[in-house]
Amino acid sequence: MYLEFELYKERYTMNSAQRKTRMLFDESIACWYQLRWRSSDTTIIVRIHEAYLAGLEDVSSTAPVVAHLEKMYGLRGDLLNSEFCGSFSADTFGFNRALVKQPRRSGDPFVEYWAKVPVIWFDTHEACQYCDGQKKQPLSGAKCYSCNGSGKKRECDWTSAHALQSSLVILLWILDLPPEIDLPTTQWQTLTVRCNAEPGQSGSGVFGVLSPDAVDYIKSLPQARQDALICEVSEAVMIAYATMMGKPSDPYAFHKCLDARGIHFSCPGNATGIDGSFDRVAGGRCGFEFSPHNVDSPIQGLSLFAGIAKLSELTQFWLKREVSEIAEK
Repeated sequence: MYLEFELYKERYTMNSAQRKTRMLFDESIACWYQLRWRSSDTTIIVRIHEAYLAGLEDVSSTAPVVAHLEKMYGLRGDLLNSEFCGSFSADTFGFNRALVKQPRRSGDPFVEYWAKVPVIWFDTHEACQYCDGQKKQPLSGAKCYSCNGSGKKRECDWTSAHALQSSLVILLWILDLPPEIDLPTTQWQTLTVRCNAEPGQSGSGVFGVLSPDAVDYIKSLPQARQDALICEVSEAVMIAYATMMGKPSDPYAFHKCLDARGIHFSCPGNATGIDGSFDRVAGGRCGFEFSPHNVDSPIQGLSLFAGIAKLSELTQFWLKREVSEIAEK
């Protein structure tokens, strides 16, 4: 899949052989896109600088990666009854209107796409097959784990999750390429992220790069501030996970750590989470890569993506470019 998309991505590189290569891993680059997470309505927000967006070509509905995802998840026809939209001038982007473009706000150079985290598991009108509608476990009398005490049979629909995850795969691969020159913005790019959308083990991984500016900022924080930051990241993961599961989550199933060694946050699964080690930052000023571990399902992948979106938001808030730096570009 990714080889096909790399070939297709050449259309976005504007004569890539002659293009100046820039790497967020080892240099400061003005922000061309950013992520945000809003817990109040469980929304992932992708913000793209208008100047960068203007240089992107639309994604054809016949592109190999689109056809691959449609075939793998049935994202066209009977399940969604919706065509893929790859036009950046349209009101939506992706499969099944997964990412919705928002009206522009005066003075904001970023264009926003919003995506609500979908409910995957939900109660039906039938009685729970494990507790027979009694809401309690037959032997222990404790709340039924299967129905979470509702007494209702639970079913799942993965369609919206596959549509959102597949849409993010395409959009984030396009956004992964930095602009050749810094854009006129007061913010630095603090991270880039990509995600997988493949069935099976490790098929929903989320991975990327944290910039040198973000690394320096995080490492400069006292431990109490680092603890507060990672708690907000983990809370975003937990809220997204609970939304998709359709029931509250056990907070003890979500582990987190941020200290001099690196960053870690997780969600329920087989040691499922995101890891990045500061120990790999050896000599000089540079960023570091974060990578997934055992991220097998869209619930896990989208939950961890919400945490990364929150990390992007928190680091973006504190890292600002000086006006003089912009004037020199």
